Amino acid sequence: MRCGNATAALETIQSKSRSGGQSQVEPCVWEIISHLTTYQKQSNFVFRQVSERTISIPAHLQKELGELYQRTASRTQQASNEHAFKLATLALLCNDGEQSADSSVVETIEDYLFTFLWVAVSSDAPSQQLIQIAKLLQQWGPKYFESDDHGSSGGWAYAMPLMIAQQLETALTHLATVGGALGLLQATHIGILLDAYKIPLADLGQSPSTSNNKLLSSLLSSHCESIKAADPAAALEYLVRIPDEALMRTHIQQLIVSTRAYDILAGSLSPTGVRDFHVPPTSAVAGQRRDGAALDAHFSATQIAALLNGAAQMALKDGMVEDAAEILALAGSYGDLLALFNSRLGELMVPRDDTEFIRKRK
Repeated sequence: MRCGNATAALETIQSKSRSGGQSQVEPCVWEIISHLTTYQKQSNFVFRQVSERTISIPAHLQKELGELYQRTASRTQQASNEHAFKLATLALLCNDGEQSADSSVVETIEDYLFTFLWVAVSSDAPSQQLIQIAKLLQQWGPKYFESDDHGSSGGWAYAMPLMIAQQLETALTHLATVGGALGLLQATHIGILLDAYKIPLADLGQSPSTSNNKLLSSLLSSHCESIKAADPAAALEYLVRIPDEALMRTHIQQLIVSTRAYDILAGSLSPTGVRDFHVPPTSAVAGQRRDGAALDAHFSATQIAALLNGAAQMALKDGMVEDAAEILALAGSYGDLLALFNSRLGELMVPRDDTEFIRKRK
């Protein structure tokens, strides 16, 4: 029940009854849990319905539950803590947050968070409740949650509580920073998924503004850097998801220049001097089959030409003249290619009294 799964709770009670065991669950609790399952339906939890106040428990059941809670609390005070779990469950159903988080029942951080989550969504201001727990989490810091000093959880020990408190920006940043290559991969994919469902990658209580795009762009470009040498085409699949179009194009041009995987990304020149976007079998990454150049899966011929022209200019700035010439040819920019040849030829023909000029003439 603390995880919000009324269906699983009901199945547990029923399985105990079917096995011939004596059920300790009172009829009114059985009825309430059964009633909650009708709202949960195919979902894994009933929290959404609780927070939206769409659940209506019949008045007579609420009355019986309140009386049962008081009786159980009275007996518990007289007879140690043997009914602690029962009292905590009744407290959850009665929205008594203080009692449901009793230390004899809530022993781990997961216990505490799920109990707090139930109480938060049942309150009149769930967002404010979550912001309060988020402040506590950040006050405690990552070391409070890790079982050792080496971060053996890969960042998840701290990231998961943050996500429960809807501190998505802090959680994903932490996961990508301390989780190594795997943590970066996981944070990137979670970011892509959340963005696809229009969920801002921001901390609850803070305005999403432009931080949503900045975080997602940072995750995508960072993950691209970690895999581009092994698979430039896969790296491109991440870059095309960068929300800012100008930034996306810049990163793609950098990918073209830094990997020099021109045939995989843009294809090759045909004997007639036209870009052939069908990738030769020898250019494909081992174990993968590609039906065409990677850029053609996402951009038109005109857009690819613009990307390649931009990449050629980057290559020139880095002193990669031969690469720039090859890229310009792929872009079909033969005017610029001839201009490049002429400029290089002119440099060789202008008389200079230095050893570098003599070396180039030879």
